[in-house]
Amino acid sequence: MYKRYLVTIALIILPASIPFGLNELFLERLGEYLPLSEIVHIQQTNPTLCLYGSQVHSDFFHYKLEGYRQIQPRIAAIGSSRVMQFRENMFTDSFYNLGGTLASVEYTRHAVSLMLQAHKPKVVIVGLDFWWFLRESGEPVVMDTPPPEKARRHLGSIVLPFKWLRDGRLPTGKYVNFLLHSWPKTHDCAIGFRALLEGSGFGPDGSHYYSNAFQPGTKISSSERFQGAKDWIISGGNVYKHTQTIMTDQVERFLEILRTLQEKGVTVVIVVPPIPPEMKKEIQRHPAEFAYLDELFALFRNIGIAFYNFHDPATLDLNDCHFLDEAHGNPSVYARMLAFIAAHPQKEGDIRSFLNMPVIRAWSSEGGKGAQGETCDEIENPWLKAYRNGPPRLPREPLKNIPSA
Repeated sequence: MYKRYLVTIALIILPASIPFGLNELFLERLGEYLPLSEIVHIQQTNPTLCLYGSQVHSDFFHYKLEGYRQIQPRIAAIGSSRVMQFRENMFTDSFYNLGGTLASVEYTRHAVSLMLQAHKPKVVIVGLDFWWFLRESGEPVVMDTPPPEKARRHLGSIVLPFKWLRDGRLPTGKYVNFLLHSWPKTHDCAIGFRALLEGSGFGPDGSHYYSNAFQPGTKISSSERFQGAKDWIISGGNVYKHTQTIMTDQVERFLEILRTLQEKGVTVVIVVPPIPPEMKKEIQRHPAEFAYLDELFALFRNIGIAFYNFHDPATLDLNDCHFLDEAHGNPSVYARMLAFIAAHPQKEGDIRSFLNMPVIRAWSSEGGKGAQGETCDEIENPWLKAYRNGPPRLPREPLKNIPSA
């Protein structure tokens, strides 16, 4: 009787478990379960641009630190996702982009400590986000230890393919194809769902490639494209809370962390990435609510560390089509930042000898001038297309025939 009961249960459970087993196999073949050390090694040794873009793990902190450990670059960029468009070919020496590692002053403390334990670079470019220093934003969140590395496999992941199929992100044919075949060797090197199926992810230098970009056109008005983010400014939502309190102690803690780099002989440059003109224009309509921004940025002047405030896009002659969304510019934005730094060196952070000016000038010219509030066409990312069939970090010559964006 008991044996028959077990057989019955098995006959019920086994068929129900098959779909989850297939999902597990699917994720395995996408490379979603590869160790971070192996992912970085594959990216570094593949002869073409190898993207890593996971839809299962938000493992920026440990993935980027693993890349930094393996590459040991002379130049590094650290910050949130808003520094991810600095590229290695903009520099004259080895470079790695740790964008995505920083979300607060506490993250900065742990990231810098772990970086110095692994390797001492010559130059560190630090992206600064204003909300790290505002009391109402919920900082500081004290972290006695670095954020733990998440397990590569977890039960929640095996239901994700069902969600992707339901939402139309995963075509049924591709799901079946990956189940029947192993990771395609003839495919452009890609690891993870977003890289393989959506064409977006991190390159071998840690910089990010989006599947889309924008160029001046007639399809999407800037006002429409940024309306959701502009609503945050109007209502005081998300990171754009009104009349916030600046925590000067957190500013000083942040600067102390960066001075530890300087004490080790590392040249440090702080940059505030720009926002789109349409977003800046909305902030200017609410001067009282956002007076704290100028007050905060003023605290970073004359601090003994090179500081460049590009929050206002007019500083770099940018238009809305230079931006992928309300917070992230395309690579030409970051080239313009470096061009400005080269033209206005500060004695505490003169990095001109590390800048590849021919490439920077070529990147900077992309997009040209454009009117604020103009319309943009969404296009396939031209920078990703330009690199697809070439080495991941070389050549260092300017890119050719890239559509304006």
